[in-house]
Amino acid sequence: MSILYMIVATAFWGGSFLLTKLALQHISTTAFIFLRFAVAALFMLPSLVWYSIPLKRQTVMQGIQLGLLQVGMMFLQTIGLQTISPTLSAFLSGFFIVFVLFIRFIMQGMFPSIIDLLSSLLCLAGLALLTHSYGLGWKPGVLYTLGCALFWLYTPMC
Repeated sequence: MSILYMIVATAFWGGSFLLTKLALQHISTTAFIFLRFAVAALFMLPSLVWYSIPLKRQTVMQGIQLGLLQVGMMFLQTIGLQTISPTLSAFLSGFFIVFVLFIRFIMQGMFPSIIDLLSSLLCLAGLALLTHSYGLGWKPGVLYTLGCALFWLYTPMC
């Protein structure tokens, strides 16, 4: 059953790039980001009330940090989608898988194992085949989306 959930989550993740690209034809980037986070907040509000999560100062500050980071990432990715295709944006967003190995080496001095390297390269090759992202043009959207992928690495450190 867990594999089915992963497939469904992947389908929603992949489809979100196309839906975002379509939405940007009818609404501005800032309005789209605002609506996206407003809807998410409304859906999360019942769980905050239902589970009665205690709001300590540290928890609120960490939430603000992660929220601002998430807004920045989504903003970069959404701006990037204005000049590149949804498939290329999905490929570049998934590129953070490879960045993890480099960042871990820089921060912890750990060389990646052969399994880690092969797994990351296999993921990258799979993304390239699925999205047909063989040639990268250096449009501004590519740089914005790569910036978003780099921000994904910072998220667990907050």
